Amino acid sequence: MKTWSFEELRDLCRKKGVSEEDISKFSTYTTSLDWRYIRAKFHAEQADKIWKDLFAQSFTFGDEKYNVAEFSYEAYVEACVQSLHAMGDILGQIINIVILQNNFSEKNISLINTKKYMMKNGKAPDVLMKIERLLESKEFCYIEAFYNTIKHRRLIKSQFRNDYDNNYYKIGLIFDEFNYGDKTYPETWGDDIIDKYREEICNLVIEVGLKINDFIK
Repeated sequence: MKTWSFEELRDLCRKKGVSEEDISKFSTYTTSLDWRYIRAKFHAEQADKIWKDLFAQSFTFGDEKYNVAEFSYEAYVEACVQSLHAMGDILGQIINIVILQNNFSEKNISLINTKKYMMKNGKAPDVLMKIERLLESKEFCYIEAFYNTIKHRRLIKSQFRNDYDNNYYKIGLIFDEFNYGDKTYPETWGDDIIDKYREEICNLVIEVGLKINDFIK
């Protein structure tokens, strides 16, 4: 995985004459972004550990050991989703300061608002291209829908399943199909959310960050 150097971003901004006040402001957000990345990884690792610990002992489906494991796994997946979703809007805060010169107030920033403004005003097209790739990715769209559904409406039900997926044996919780807006999102393995989806979103965020550094240069 590539890395986005926040230290390089600060140095580049100083060379371009960005005020220390603004550097301090966006440094708060880069710290928050890094922390969200670490938290998402932590929740993913804890979720993965739950099944390993459960299958290392005797249990019966529906007994207390299994019920605790199922509840805990769902909670860690949801926490991972929440951290991943937050990364998008934190990224918008950074862009607002270093590229848009504080065009938006802090409370009105979202990555979607940032994208719309950049499109309308022709700002940083290379950065914009990477933002669009992130927002339009299957993984981010699913995470956004999942997050908004559990935040505003209801839980997304899950069920335990052991199955073959493309000739690969999988076992664990699968989250049910759900609707959000005018779209239907397919049933999805919890492990895919905390592994494949998490890694892809983090990679796409880093790609945006690398273009931000290139733009400041």
